[in-house]
Amino acid sequence: MRDLCDLVEVTLLEQLERQVLADRQALIGRVEADELPWFPKAAADLRERWASEPGAPEAGAKVLSAEESELRQALGV
Repeated sequence: MRDLCDLVEVTLLEQLERQVLADRQALIGRVEADELPWFPKAAADLRERWASEPGAPEAGAKVLSAEESELRQALGV
């Protein structure tokens, strides 16, 4: 199980790295250099979310009502 978790972590981090690089390319010239996404920070944020209590909403995340949650599940979104 541990090997599977390690594989998932590596896969997700590689995907995150590609996304950050794509975001940086898209934002160059539109924002200040210090506002560009940075992979080490994004990876640290991801690891922090993994370490948080399971099921706990992220800071600033919208908590859905049971009715809205059921509706979203029915719509597949």
